[in-house]
Amino acid sequence: MQMPGPLWACMALICVGSCSAHSLFTCEPIKVHRCLGMPYNRTYFPNMMEHYDQDIAAASMELGTQFL
Repeated sequence: MQMPGPLWACMALICVGSCSAHSLFTCEPIKVHRCLGMPYNRTYFPNMMEHYDQDIAAASMELGTQFL
C-alpha cells in the first residue's frame, strides 16, 4: 500500500532530521507574504510541486495569478 504524499513527507522529515541540503526535505517558517494568513506557519521543501525554496514557489504563484 502506498502512503499519501503529506504522510510520506512527514515520515521523511522524521527520518532526515535537521539536514538543510536541497536534495533532502527541509522544514522552515513561511516567509511568502501571500501565505502568511494560512492556518499553519511552517512548510517543507522540496514540496509536492517540486519547488526547492520559497522564492521559486512565490514566483510560480505570481505567474499563476497573471492568468486570472
